[in-house]
Amino acid sequence: MFVLTLKSKLNKKTLKKLVVSVVLIVCAVLTVVGAVNVYDKPSTKANSSNGEFITAFEEENAQEFVKQFDKAVAQLFKHQTIFIPTEFDNTYIDYNNLQKEQGLNLEKYKGKQCQLYIYKLKGYTIDYADAYISLIVYRDSVIAGHISTGVLNSRLYTFYGE
Repeated sequence: MFVLTLKSKLNKKTLKKLVVSVVLIVCAVLTVVGAVNVYDKPSTKANSSNGEFITAFEEENAQEFVKQFDKAVAQLFKHQTIFIPTEFDNTYIDYNNLQKEQGLNLEKYKGKQCQLYIYKLKGYTIDYADAYISLIVYRDSVIAGHISTGVLNSRLYTFYGE
């Protein structure tokens, strides 16, 4: 057993004030850190059509992610860094509405730097054209995405192909 004894020249009243001040400072710091982590934490779940969930994303498990939607990844087609704009124009408003259809929302990621991964889908076509799945990732979580043919101005579909 170890016993530590400290002697102080502070009177009991001053010592109590010091202890209370330290406790309040520690509580304030923990509150601020907790609030930042909760506010900035990306959504790691979105309901899929069969009740399963989208889980945290890592590049090597893109195949597992896409499998949730009965699709398979053939190969990585493109990877780049993108920024979600701080103000949404009509294009981003429409895109975010597509995200809301699949249980996601880009609103809280305005101004954030993200990674865009585009994969060619194996055995999946749209109007006889190759199909691609785009995944927007923030802090290892998929926050948005769609399926398309990759042709400029082509229609965008949810992960479910709808």
